Amino acid sequence: MHSTIEAQQYSLCVMASVFSVEAETETLFRGVPCPQISKLQYPLSRISCHNRAFEFHKPINLLLYEDEGVWVCEWDGILSAGGSATEAAFSFCEDFSTFWDEIAQLPDSSLTTRAQATKSLMLSVVKSVE
Repeated sequence: MHSTIEAQQYSLCVMASVFSVEAETETLFRGVPCPQISKLQYPLSRISCHNRAFEFHKPINLLLYEDEGVWVCEWDGILSAGGSATEAAFSFCEDFSTFWDEIAQLPDSSLTTRAQATKSLMLSVVKSVE
C-alpha cells in the first residue's frame, strides 16, 4: 500500500507519462482529430523530497509543458526543467525543497526584494514540513 506522498508522486509521474506517449497516440489514431495539449495543469497537495514532506494549505497548481524540446514544470515563478516530463516534475520537487532552505528560512534582511516575495509566497502556501 502506498502512502499519500507516494500516491501524489505516482500521480505526477502518470501525468508526465501522458506526454511521452503523445507521438504513439498520434500514430494509432491517424486520421482522427486529437486535441494537442500545450500545458497541463496539475494540483499538488504535498511534496516529498530529501527525507521530508511539505504539506500545503490547499493544492498548488503546477504547469507541465514542453518548450523547444525541454520539459518545464513551473509554479509561480519557480521554473524547473528536465529532459522528460518526469524529470522536470521531480526537478521541481527538488527545487522547491532547496528554495525552502535557501530562501524561506532566511531573514528578510539577507534577501533581495524578489527573494522576499518568493519567501512570502512559500510561507503562505506551506502548512507543515515533516
